[in-house]
Amino acid sequence: MTEKVLKGKKNGMLILLLTIALYIAAVLGLVAAASANGGILNIIVMVICIAYLALGWIALCGLKVLKPQEALVLTLFGKYVGTLKNEGFYFVNPFCSSINPAARTKLNQSGDVKTKGINPNEIEMPSKKLSLKIMTLNNAKQKINDCLGNPVEIGIAVTWRITDTAKAVFNVDNYKEFLSLQCDSALRNIVRIYPFSSMLGALKDNNQTAIALYNYFGQNCIYKSVKTLPFNSTRKLSAVTFDNIGTYTFGAPEFVLQDDAYKKIENRINEYAQMGLRVLLLAHSNTPLGEDSVPNDFAPVALIVI
Repeated sequence: MTEKVLKGKKNGMLILLLTIALYIAAVLGLVAAASANGGILNIIVMVICIAYLALGWIALCGLKVLKPQEALVLTLFGKYVGTLKNEGFYFVNPFCSSINPAARTKLNQSGDVKTKGINPNEIEMPSKKLSLKIMTLNNAKQKINDCLGNPVEIGIAVTWRITDTAKAVFNVDNYKEFLSLQCDSALRNIVRIYPFSSMLGALKDNNQTAIALYNYFGQNCIYKSVKTLPFNSTRKLSAVTFDNIGTYTFGAPEFVLQDDAYKKIENRINEYAQMGLRVLLLAHSNTPLGEDSVPNDFAPVALIVI
C-alpha cells in the first residue's frame, strides 16, 4: 500500500458557510411557503425545505480540521481513498471514514504522555488522526544474555515518526505495538552481537564523551581485544579490533564512514543535530586495524545520541 496525498480539499470553510446559508434559506422558504395560500408550487417548496433541513447536516460530516504535523487516513466503504496532510480546514466525501488502528494504544512515548492536572477518571475519546511529529519511544529495561551468557540489563529509547501513513495503517495490525516489539527485538540482537561495553573497557579513554558512555553502558573485558586505537582530535574516532569478530569503531559519523555510506544516514543525523543533540556512530568492519589507520569499509550499526 502506497500513500496517496489528497490535494485541493481545503474548502471546508466554504462548505460550512454554504451549508449555514442553505439552512437559513430553507427555514425562510419553509416559513414563506407555509404562510402562503395553498398550491402545488408552495407544497413542492415545503417538501424541498423539509428534506434539506432533515438531511443537510450530512454535508457537515465531511468537514475535517487538521493541526500542523497531523494526518488523516480516509477510506470509503473499505477502500483507501487517500490521506489528508498539513494543517487546514478540509471537506471530503461525507461518507468517508478515518482509520487509525493504534488510536487506543498507549505506549511509554512522548506522544502519549499525560500532563499533570488531568482527571484520571476523565473519559478520553481516541483520535483518528495520526501524528507526524518526531516522538520518542522509551521501552522498559530488560535483561538480555550476551553471546557468552552474561546477563545485561539495558533499555532502549528510539526517536521515530510516521513517513508513510498508508503503510503505517494498512501494512501492520498496530504500528505502535509493531514498533515497540521490533525495537526490543533489535536491542536483543545488538546486545548478543555487538561488544560495545567491551570496546569501552579496552579503549580506556578519559575524555568527557567516553566518561558519559562508561556511566551509561558500563565497561567490561569479556571480548578479547587484539589492537586498540584511542580517540584523538584529528581522527575524531576510537576503534578496537577483537579476536574473531572484527573491528568496531565509534566517533563522528562523517569521519567513520565514506562519503557514499554517510549520505545514506545524513538526513537522520541532521535531524538529531537540529534538536541540539550530539551524534556518534557505532560501526563494524571485518578488516583489522593497521598500525595507525582504520579500515575504510565500515558499516553502520547504531547511532549513539547524547
